[in-house]
Amino acid sequence: MSFSIITCSYNPDMKVFERLVTAIDQLITNGAFLFEWIIVDNNSKKAIGDIEFIREAIADHENYRVINESNPGLTNARITGIENSSNKWIVFFDDDNEPTEDYLINVYNLIIKYPFVKCWGPGRVNVTLLDPYVPSWIASRKDMFQEKHISEVIFSNEKIWSICHPAGTGMVIEKKILAGYIESVQKGCYTLTDRLGKLLSSGGDTQIVFHAVRLGMYVGLAPDLAINHNIEPRKSTFKYLKRQIYAGCKSFMKAHNEVFADNKYELVYKDNLGVAKRIIRWIMNNYNQINKPLVALEFCGLLGSLHSPYFVVNRNPPLLLRVLIYVLIGDK
Repeated sequence: MSFSIITCSYNPDMKVFERLVTAIDQLITNGAFLFEWIIVDNNSKKAIGDIEFIREAIADHENYRVINESNPGLTNARITGIENSSNKWIVFFDDDNEPTEDYLINVYNLIIKYPFVKCWGPGRVNVTLLDPYVPSWIASRKDMFQEKHISEVIFSNEKIWSICHPAGTGMVIEKKILAGYIESVQKGCYTLTDRLGKLLSSGGDTQIVFHAVRLGMYVGLAPDLAINHNIEPRKSTFKYLKRQIYAGCKSFMKAHNEVFADNKYELVYKDNLGVAKRIIRWIMNNYNQINKPLVALEFCGLLGSLHSPYFVVNRNPPLLLRVLIYVLIGDK
């Protein structure tokens, strides 16, 4: 059995990225399998291949390499990594991930024990906030950064997103499943770009998981798969989080409907009056807590959800919603 680890990166935090390099170097294999590591540089200002600790890592390991993808967007970078990989199983580590040294061995054991599960994610994600001055309200909600601690193996093939469905962080998936995913992207059936420059687009990893489910595969999480998620200071700010939550709520319905053409969510459009009524109702329900940051983030999620049906069909939402999104989120 063999693995191809793919890391797609755009202007990474060097101190955080160096932790990933160290973690990759420390991955243990049991002699039954090998792995390669492909770093995809997605138009970083400073070429990742020119970074000293990356050059040293590549020089020390013939199975490490950097390739470039000039077309912006995390989806494009993922596809480039997949198409340049040579092994049966793909493992996605972000540049702020730090997998435990037994990650690949535990993946191997899961594949042997549960051959019908074709996509795995870590059941334990420990979040480290690298900003020493991060507000306490953010530090108390590490689930916003994908922190999770499940105690048993869980899996599902349901078309509705659940706790069993893995996120992109540490995802493991059989490569042959990704061939159909790539074909759907190239045909324009799956259109989500994921991160695109400074835009916090979302949903590409969700479409990968849903694509596996559409093919009848099971997907799951396992507590033996553990990762430390190192959050650089700029990503633990209110400004960043509100954009992230808005983008996630905006994109989810599109991610689902593009994959499950025969099981789509109903699109409910609201005009200016409908948007105003929904927002007024939300304000009335949250009036006593509206000045709290976490409640404000919930409101950003509401704006994303209201935008979602229009995003599915590539239409502009009503003027009132566009103004609120521009003023509160900064998204045009």
